[in-house]
Amino acid sequence: MILQETQTVYGVAGMTAIGRRWEEACFAFDRALQEKICGADPAADERKSALPNAAIIRKEDVAGILLSRYGTQKDVGARCYRVILNQCDGPEEVKNALWIRDALAERGMMKEDVLLCRHGMILEEQ
Repeated sequence: MILQETQTVYGVAGMTAIGRRWEEACFAFDRALQEKICGADPAADERKSALPNAAIIRKEDVAGILLSRYGTQKDVGARCYRVILNQCDGPEEVKNALWIRDALAERGMMKEDVLLCRHGMILEEQ
Protein backbone atom coordinates (compact mmCIF):
# COMPACT_ATOMS: atom_id res chain seq x y z
CA MET A 1 0.00 0.00 0.00
CA ILE A 2 1.26 3.44 -0.95
CA LEU A 3 0.01 6.43 1.00
CA GLN A 4 -1.82 8.99 -1.13
CA GLU A 5 0.59 11.81 -0.19
CA THR A 6 3.65 9.78 -1.22
CA GLN A 7 5.59 11.55 -3.97
CA THR A 8 8.43 9.10 -4.67
CA VAL A 9 8.40 5.31 -4.61
CA TYR A 10 11.59 3.22 -4.48
CA GLY A 11 11.88 -0.28 -5.87
CA VAL A 12 14.69 -2.11 -4.06
CA ALA A 13 16.50 -5.24 -5.20
CA GLY A 14 19.40 -7.02 -3.52
CA MET A 15 22.05 -8.15 -5.97
CA THR A 16 22.97 -11.15 -3.81
CA ALA A 17 19.63 -12.71 -4.77
CA ILE A 18 20.91 -13.34 -8.30
CA GLY A 19 21.92 -16.97 -8.68
CA ARG A 20 19.87 -18.09 -5.67
CA ARG A 21 16.63 -20.07 -5.68
CA TRP A 22 13.41 -18.05 -5.82
CA GLU A 23 11.99 -19.46 -2.62
CA GLU A 24 15.21 -18.58 -0.74
CA ALA A 25 15.69 -15.02 -1.91
CA CYS A 26 12.41 -13.59 -3.21
CA PHE A 27 10.56 -11.36 -0.76
CA ALA A 28 6.91 -12.45 -0.55
CA PHE A 29 7.65 -15.43 -2.81
CA ASP A 30 4.16 -16.93 -2.50
CA ARG A 31 2.52 -13.63 -3.46
CA ALA A 32 4.97 -13.10 -6.33
CA LEU A 33 4.20 -16.57 -7.62
CA GLN A 34 0.46 -15.91 -7.31
CA GLU A 35 0.81 -12.55 -9.10
CA LYS A 36 2.87 -14.34 -11.76
CA ILE A 37 5.76 -11.90 -11.70
CA CYS A 38 8.49 -14.42 -10.91
CA GLY A 39 10.58 -14.86 -14.02
CA ALA A 40 8.83 -11.96 -15.78
CA ASP A 41 10.20 -10.94 -19.15
CA PRO A 42 11.57 -7.37 -18.91
CA ALA A 43 10.55 -6.79 -22.54
CA ALA A 44 6.90 -7.56 -21.80
CA ASP A 45 4.52 -5.61 -19.60
CA GLU A 46 2.30 -8.50 -18.76
CA ARG A 47 1.90 -11.00 -15.99
CA LYS A 48 3.43 -14.34 -16.75
CA SER A 49 5.50 -16.82 -14.87
CA ALA A 50 8.54 -18.55 -16.25
CA LEU A 51 9.34 -19.95 -12.83
CA PRO A 52 8.85 -23.66 -13.59
CA ASN A 53 11.60 -23.36 -16.21
CA ALA A 54 13.82 -21.00 -14.18
CA ALA A 55 14.20 -21.93 -10.52
CA ILE A 56 17.25 -19.67 -10.15
CA ILE A 57 16.90 -15.87 -10.07
CA ARG A 58 18.58 -14.23 -13.06
CA LYS A 59 19.47 -10.58 -13.60
CA GLU A 60 16.76 -10.54 -16.30
CA ASP A 61 14.22 -11.59 -13.66
CA VAL A 62 15.26 -8.75 -11.35
CA ALA A 63 14.95 -6.23 -14.21
CA GLY A 64 11.52 -7.62 -15.09
CA ILE A 65 10.21 -7.28 -11.54
CA LEU A 66 11.59 -3.73 -11.24
CA LEU A 67 9.85 -2.77 -14.50
CA SER A 68 6.58 -4.55 -13.88
CA ARG A 69 3.44 -2.75 -12.81
CA TYR A 70 2.73 -5.99 -10.96
CA GLY A 71 6.19 -5.94 -9.33
CA THR A 72 7.85 -3.05 -7.54
CA GLN A 73 5.95 -0.50 -9.66
CA LYS A 74 2.59 -1.77 -8.42
CA ASP A 75 0.25 1.15 -7.66
CA VAL A 76 2.98 3.75 -8.34
CA GLY A 77 0.74 5.61 -10.78
CA ALA A 78 2.05 9.07 -11.68
CA ARG A 79 4.47 9.23 -8.73
CA CYS A 80 8.20 9.46 -9.23
CA TYR A 81 9.72 5.95 -9.33
CA ARG A 82 13.35 5.22 -8.54
CA VAL A 83 15.31 2.01 -8.09
CA ILE A 84 17.91 1.04 -5.51
CA LEU A 85 20.16 -1.87 -6.46
CA ASN A 86 21.48 -2.86 -3.06
CA GLN A 87 24.17 -5.31 -1.93
CA CYS A 88 26.69 -4.32 -4.64
CA ASP A 89 29.39 -5.70 -2.37
CA GLY A 90 31.62 -7.48 -4.88
CA PRO A 91 32.60 -7.17 -8.54
CA GLU A 92 29.99 -9.69 -9.74
CA GLU A 93 27.17 -7.87 -7.92
CA VAL A 94 28.32 -4.52 -9.39
CA LYS A 95 28.49 -6.07 -12.87
CA ASN A 96 24.93 -7.41 -12.53
CA ALA A 97 23.68 -4.09 -11.14
CA LEU A 98 25.18 -2.18 -14.08
CA TRP A 99 23.54 -4.63 -16.49
CA ILE A 100 20.18 -4.15 -14.77
CA ARG A 101 20.58 -0.36 -14.77
CA ASP A 102 21.28 -0.45 -18.51
CA ALA A 103 18.30 -2.76 -19.12
CA LEU A 104 16.03 -0.35 -17.20
CA ALA A 105 17.45 2.58 -19.20
CA GLU A 106 16.67 0.74 -22.45
CA ARG A 107 13.04 0.60 -21.28
CA GLY A 108 12.90 4.34 -20.55
CA MET A 109 14.16 4.81 -17.01
CA MET A 110 16.71 7.55 -16.48
CA LYS A 111 20.05 6.11 -15.34
CA GLU A 112 20.14 8.80 -12.63
CA ASP A 113 17.02 7.21 -11.11
CA VAL A 114 18.83 3.89 -10.56
CA LEU A 115 21.16 3.92 -7.55
CA LEU A 116 23.79 1.29 -6.84
CA CYS A 117 24.52 0.80 -3.14
CA ARG A 118 27.13 -1.01 -1.08
CA HIS A 119 26.69 -1.36 2.68
CA GLY A 120 23.97 1.33 2.64
CA MET A 121 26.14 3.85 0.80
CA ILE A 122 25.53 5.02 -2.77
CA LEU A 123 28.38 4.07 -5.09
CA GLU A 124 29.73 7.30 -6.53
CA GLU A 125 31.25 5.83 -9.67
CA GLN A 126 28.42 4.32 -11.66
